[in-house]
Amino acid sequence: FFAVLGFHIISMSCCRRMTCRGRAVQKGPDPALQPALFAHILGGSNTAGEAWMDATKNPEERAKLLLAGMNLQEKLSLFGGIQDTTGHPVGWVEGIPALHIPNLEMNDGPQGFRNPDAYQTDTTAFPCGLAMAASWDPELANKVGMCLGQEFKQKGNNVYLGPVLCLCRCPWGGRNFESMTGEDPLLGAELGASLIKGVQSQGVLAMAKHYLMNDQETTRQSVSANVDERTLMELYAEPFREAVKAGVASIMCSYNRVNNVRACENGDILSNHLYGHLGFDGFVVTDWLASWQTHTAQAVNAGTQIEMPGKDVLSEKQLHAAIDAQSLTEEAIDDRLLRRFRMMFRHGLFDHPMQLNLQARASSMASREVARKAAAASTVLLKNDGDVLPLPRNGKIVLFGACGQDDQNVIQTCVCGGGSGTVHPAHVVALAEGLRAATGQHTVEPCAETDLAKVAQAAQSADVCIVVLNATSAEAKDREHLRLPDDQVAIASTVGKACARTVAVVIAPGAVLTPFSADVKALLTMFLPGQEMGGALADVLFGDVNPSGKLPITFPENENEQGFTKAMYPGIPGSQWPNVAYSEKLEMGYRWYAAHGKTAKFPFGHGLSYTSFKYSNLACNGRTCTLRLTNDGPRDGSEVVQCYVQFPQSSQSPPLQLRGFQKVHLKKGESKPVSFELSDKHLSIWDVSQHTWALQKGEFLVRIGSSSQDLRIDTVLKV
Repeated sequence: FFAVLGFHIISMSCCRRMTCRGRAVQKGPDPALQPALFAHILGGSNTAGEAWMDATKNPEERAKLLLAGMNLQEKLSLFGGIQDTTGHPVGWVEGIPALHIPNLEMNDGPQGFRNPDAYQTDTTAFPCGLAMAASWDPELANKVGMCLGQEFKQKGNNVYLGPVLCLCRCPWGGRNFESMTGEDPLLGAELGASLIKGVQSQGVLAMAKHYLMNDQETTRQSVSANVDERTLMELYAEPFREAVKAGVASIMCSYNRVNNVRACENGDILSNHLYGHLGFDGFVVTDWLASWQTHTAQAVNAGTQIEMPGKDVLSEKQLHAAIDAQSLTEEAIDDRLLRRFRMMFRHGLFDHPMQLNLQARASSMASREVARKAAAASTVLLKNDGDVLPLPRNGKIVLFGACGQDDQNVIQTCVCGGGSGTVHPAHVVALAEGLRAATGQHTVEPCAETDLAKVAQAAQSADVCIVVLNATSAEAKDREHLRLPDDQVAIASTVGKACARTVAVVIAPGAVLTPFSADVKALLTMFLPGQEMGGALADVLFGDVNPSGKLPITFPENENEQGFTKAMYPGIPGSQWPNVAYSEKLEMGYRWYAAHGKTAKFPFGHGLSYTSFKYSNLACNGRTCTLRLTNDGPRDGSEVVQCYVQFPQSSQSPPLQLRGFQKVHLKKGESKPVSFELSDKHLSIWDVSQHTWALQKGEFLVRIGSSSQDLRIDTVLKV
């Protein structure tokens, strides 16, 4: 009996390893399996050795039980992805079936499920992250997140690579269009957290990125973002803090260096700030090939635990060598895996494993409706002279510009940017298509003419002219300038002078210059609006949706209005790598305009409505500041009420900082109280001597209004 028993123990232990890893990794039986094997042979239950599969236990307990049931080789096999992605999404980590550990199937991206080239099937292209930031609507971000989670789940992908929470520090940033944060960490914190909750409610893990300071594409693989601790914590780490509070499962470390140390092996920003000050209890994954030139032990000790897309620095061989050299401990290995398993159990990946199906048609009518609603809510009305909008539904409309045409191959480039943010929907609702559907008439005529004389002639024949101007950008390359193409600007000015009712629409990945704005009656931006752009724009133009979007970034009057030096962007060569100096410190974006008394062309927070709102009766009771908002205009609408705070001079802070916002819907003539609770955190700065938040004392000026440069009412709060 005992001979047979011994044979079973050894053969089953080895068999398990040969089956799941392709090779035996230990000579004797695995002690963690012995209770299960004895029970099985003696006729009892075999669940004791797989106690982690008991769904009645909490995620922490299950994760620890699983770790106790693994040998070292199995643990080390989970620290990197599989380079060959044939039949898989953009990245995947192979699980261990014998232990019920599922694969991690990871895919882009922030704007929707990006199908591999071999599987161009039906997924929804939602508005880009920057467009979602323009909605200033956390509830809507949550709905988009739920739709994203549902589509990823239908594809069998259990990890969503998003959202992007980097700030738009540099107006030329090639990936600014992916950012849900814009110029303010509070905006990204609120919207990003809501989207994360939506995604993860569907049993899909969200991976917030790119941590940290990945604010430019130029020399992104080598550049060092050199920043002081206060600026880092108050601005750039803050959106990730709220993501952590929202329960984000994973965070992606970035390509760049931070203060001369690569982000994915940077113990200061990972162990100290992310795991320590921010309290992150999930796992860290490298950006694709961001492990280049990193060191095995340093990366794991700092907090990184999955290398993507393949295993190089964090291969079994390299990890074993680091352990043998005593530069890495098994305790560190266990801690990193515990963080991952905790999240996988918490979100049901073990109990409800997904079936990979990249060919699934994941888009639905419900997703498309949400995408359309989001695109309309993200549309920002920058100008509306003479109340030219909303438009009547009769008369001849002529559409100018490439993004106004019907060609699907052309307009695909108008809905999203390039790189990881790309989505290939089955169909894009062209602007002409959306306008025709809204009018019920065939009086919408696209005009692809570029000869300005003929453009003017076509404009004169129209009752309404709509000029669509567009620019795009992509991962790996920053924009060279903020100008729209010269030919598009010339067409916009020509049409505006020839047609009394000209509306210009800007489709762009970030801030643009608008020298033509004086020649047109109305101006809107949709950023990169996703596949439902035609229907969404029609909803706004004809007044079915009253625009309520607000700029999440600044549109300047001139190129480099903030005076970036070469040292600030794109950086200057160092002895080993390029260096970018964050010498503006906290005076980034709209804070710079406030600090220097400058007026932007269209400021952060700006966005008009077809109605008007009155702000009155602001008073603070303790830390709660309440005003009355009244819709005193001609139609129902929503207003984003923005609360800014000016700190006491002793705090050495910018003169204006966003500390709250609410999107309030009011019927015509309706009035509501709107309150902002200013917590200790809202009134604190990061104390670099104590490495913690420090509540400031003195008089705070609370300023509330419709944009950072349209502040309607203020009061003093004493602390």
